Amino acid sequence: MLWSALLLGGAAAAPMFTAEWRQDADLAGQAWDAAEACMGFQAPAHALVPIIRKEGDQREPEVGHQSDDRGLSRIVLSTNSGPWDIAHLVSHAWFDAGPRALVEGRAYALADCVGKRAEGRLGRWHDDGRAVDQAADLTTWSELDDQEYPETTEGTYKLAWRFARVLQAVLTQDLVETDGLDWETVGLALQALGEPGAEIQAMLDGGVEAQREGLADPDGDGVLSVLERAGGTDPLVFDARLAFGETEPGAHSPLAFRPVPPDQVGTCVPGVPRGTKTADIRTRYVVDGEVHVSKVVAQDAWELVRIPKKASRGAIQVVGQDLVENPHCLDLDGVLIRSAATPGLSRFRPVQSGASRRMGLWTVVRDDPPPRVFIRLWDRPSPVRLVAGDGGRMPSTVRVTADTLLALAGKGQLPYLGAVAAGLTLVHHLGLVAPGLGEALARDMISNHAFNPISNAELSDVRRWQRRIKSAGGAVALIRELQAG
Repeated sequence: MLWSALLLGGAAAAPMFTAEWRQDADLAGQAWDAAEACMGFQAPAHALVPIIRKEGDQREPEVGHQSDDRGLSRIVLSTNSGPWDIAHLVSHAWFDAGPRALVEGRAYALADCVGKRAEGRLGRWHDDGRAVDQAADLTTWSELDDQEYPETTEGTYKLAWRFARVLQAVLTQDLVETDGLDWETVGLALQALGEPGAEIQAMLDGGVEAQREGLADPDGDGVLSVLERAGGTDPLVFDARLAFGETEPGAHSPLAFRPVPPDQVGTCVPGVPRGTKTADIRTRYVVDGEVHVSKVVAQDAWELVRIPKKASRGAIQVVGQDLVENPHCLDLDGVLIRSAATPGLSRFRPVQSGASRRMGLWTVVRDDPPPRVFIRLWDRPSPVRLVAGDGGRMPSTVRVTADTLLALAGKGQLPYLGAVAAGLTLVHHLGLVAPGLGEALARDMISNHAFNPISNAELSDVRRWQRRIKSAGGAVALIRELQAG
């Protein structure tokens, strides 16, 4: 039985798809409808477009789309073709003429839009932004490359798709949507852009290696390297502002965006509306190459923002105006300090200078990335001054009362506090219960250590560990010795 799907979108040029499998005809009809919505106009096509599925090793007809002067005329699928393949081949009704990379890249970009509009019914080809291993030069790519170097085919399709996204970002919509677009026209349009266009043209002229590098997103913020360089940002530094598609530097407060490390510790909301203790935020993260953006939710200023365990490349955006620095939570690039009741944490910034010096020690001792120091201010009085322990999802939690922290600030001991917190964190991660070692490590890192212990270690114990560090030949040597034992 031959199944058909007729699009009733109101335009006479909409084709009827026919297929042996009803699902193929239905999916093609949905893809056409979504593609028309994405493009804003109808593509030329025959009134009747058959969809054929090849059987087994049948060599003819060749898998793909066929068009003539009246437009899309036939779609040929393999036995393994899925919904994404149908969306891709339908998209060729809009892009059929011109150099292969410009045709395939824009067809893939349109198919991606189709997949988004179809809400999963047509599948999507996710792109994690990593540099492709092998590819052909986009400017000369032909079907002969696929035949002689089949290992390059998938990578070249991905590069073509990414380059189409570059064109969408810098050229006019009318030009990008023109079927028959050629390299000469692209070159003239890039030349008219000045320095940004010259950056993109240099990537094209540099051959496949320059294209592999420029059409990658090594920092994971969703913007390809060539576009970052053209826009004046660093392609190797994650930019949370760019991750949310905000390209105007002054459009938002610098307190509106922050990366979220994928370590399950989380991070602080960077800013809150003046006079409030909550902020409306949304998060962005990547799972298996697919970008997820959450709905806007309210977040208490002292609570940490986390992304799912399998996610990577996360970011926060604070939605609101007149933002001020979060007074209840401070993220100092490796040191987290938070308190529900003690505002004004920015005065404790010197903690970072002490804690960050421990990071090199950790990376020498272990191959793991250095964990972050997490300091929680306890507002109730406690005889325990500073102690590291299990913080649930935290690598370790160093607890200290707010009064103790304020007293240390008054004595100028905050950098030393950071070093002690870092030392206790390192010892805790090594599975040891030795607060004296944590403080001895801090004294090894901070030259001015003429303080009494500020942790719950006894001074005699701290001095014993200091002697062991000296006899072992240094802190790193001692830690390796303890690991081996």
